[in-house]
Amino acid sequence: MAGRGIPAEQEPLLGDRPPGSREWNIIETQEHYKSRWRSIRILYLTMFLSSVGFSIVVMSIWPYLQKIDKTADTSFLGWVIASFSLGQMVASPVFGFWSNYRPRKEPLIVSIFISVAANCLYAYVHVPASHNKYYMLVARGLVGFGAVFQTCFALIGEKGVTWETIQLQINMYTAPVLLGAFLGVLNIILILIILSKYR
Repeated sequence: MAGRGIPAEQEPLLGDRPPGSREWNIIETQEHYKSRWRSIRILYLTMFLSSVGFSIVVMSIWPYLQKIDKTADTSFLGWVIASFSLGQMVASPVFGFWSNYRPRKEPLIVSIFISVAANCLYAYVHVPASHNKYYMLVARGLVGFGAVFQTCFALIGEKGVTWETIQLQINMYTAPVLLGAFLGVLNIILILIILSKYR
């Protein structure tokens, strides 16, 4: 229900119409009701996929951090774990403000894209010759900027498989973030296809 010629997708969530005004009392159509609930379900799926992406990585952070950078200690591990929440804390008001005044798909897709890119960065933190722990810290912070199946990934093993052409190691430490990146791409596709049908 857009007001004053503003498309519904771009209308601020916190509109300036007070309860009791004429525009406030408009009855929702059945079509709009169904469309709204489809969008809500997609957003629930988005949150679920983000949570899965977060939780499958957490269990592998400490052993992977020890493997890639011997100078990392438990206090630095705390910073790596906290960087996700710090990234969320910084990004939430920015993306919230953005979604109030622009089409809501924009910040959603950008945040998921950042998460996918950060998961890919995490998969490559073994490549630099030094300071790998800082790359991991940045990657986890960006995943938070962009929310446990770890025992299943233990079957891949520490050595795993290496794709030499692109220097990609797929092992029990990197497989969770690669799955998180895949889920993020899947999430973007769902948002683009399904939310664009229902406004």
